[in-house]
Amino acid sequence: DITISDQKEKISIQQKKINDLKKEIAKLKKIIEDLEAKLKEFQETKDTILAKILDGISESRVNILNSIKDKLAQNNINVKIDTISGIVRFDENVINFRSGSYEPTPNVTKKIQKVAEVLEEELGCYSLGSRSKINISCNKNLSLLEAVQLEGHTDNVPLGAKSLEDLEDNLDLSARRAAAAFRVMISHR
Repeated sequence: DITISDQKEKISIQQKKINDLKKEIAKLKKIIEDLEAKLKEFQETKDTILAKILDGISESRVNILNSIKDKLAQNNINVKIDTISGIVRFDENVINFRSGSYEPTPNVTKKIQKVAEVLEEELGCYSLGSRSKINISCNKNLSLLEAVQLEGHTDNVPLGAKSLEDLEDNLDLSARRAAAAFRVMISHR
């Protein structure tokens, strides 16, 4: 038989368990409140942090482009830069090929080699690899350059039957001009 005294003891034990659980719930609620506060603080600052990172990347892009432009100008190679799209655009008279040809002249080869030297000097601070010299002094945002694209263009004269170099069309000519310039760039040393 269960006595009233036994019942009171069981109730007392259960009441203690309830009180312990209430204390545990209170602790967990405090932890949740602290985490929610930290989350709110992070959400408020993450946009600012992301904006700073993107501003740094944008600043790096402008710095690279302006530095390339200035160093090329020191070598009488004038270019225009588009900081939004990251383009260094050469005037058609800077690096030009004979009409219908993809073989660079000696003068054009010298200019392409100079461009390669400037790019190697400048882009080493923004790229990884065997020639990388990335560090905080030349790249304060530690931005990385993913790719360099080289394009070749043709003159506005259709090749037609006058092609002497086994070219299919102006598209083929522009691709071969880009490839020829690339070969000069990578073998400039």
